[in-house]
Amino acid sequence: VEPREQGFELQTGAASFVVAAAGATVLQDTSPARRSLVLDARDENDAALECRFTRCVLETTGPLRVTILLEGELRSPTGVRALVIVRLSFFRASPVVRLAVTVRNPRRAEHPGNFWELGDRGSIYFRDISLRLESPNELRTVECWPETPGDCRVLAAPMSIYQDSSGGERWQASTHVN
Repeated sequence: VEPREQGFELQTGAASFVVAAAGATVLQDTSPARRSLVLDARDENDAALECRFTRCVLETTGPLRVTILLEGELRSPTGVRALVIVRLSFFRASPVVRLAVTVRNPRRAEHPGNFWELGDRGSIYFRDISLRLESPNELRTVECWPETPGDCRVLAAPMSIYQDSSGGERWQASTHVN
C-alpha cells in the first residue's frame, strides 16, 4: 500500500489498484485491465445524482488483507443529500476486491406513534443506485460473489444484479411494497 494524492495505490501481486477520493470513481484497476468502478445514482424523477467521494483512509492493514474506507455523498439538483460509505478489501496474491456499500440518510426520520412507515418527510427515494464497471476492452464475462457466503458466479456481460426493496427476515412486509 502506497499513499498517493487523496488516496492509495495497492499492489496485491495479481493486480494493481488505485483508490482515491475523487468524483464518483470507487476503484481503478491499473493493471492488467485498466478498468474503473463508478457509483451512479438516480432519484425518484430519474434525475442523476452527483456522487463525490471526499475522504479516503486506510482502515486496516495486515499481511493478507488491506481495507480502505471511502466516504462521500450523493446530491440532487434540489439539494437532497445522502451519505455514501464504501469499504474495499484487497487480498494478497488475488485480483479479487470485496466491496461493502452503505448509503445512509443523515436526516432524522419521524415515527409518530412509533409507527415505522416508509416515505415520511425525512425519507429519500432512490430509483437506482448502481456500480458501473467501465473498461476500454469488451467484457464477455464477469465473475462475482453476489451473496456472502456463496459461490462465485460467472455471468455473461453485460450483466446486472438487482435488489428490490429491503431484505432480511421480513422482506415481504407490506411496508416494503410501493
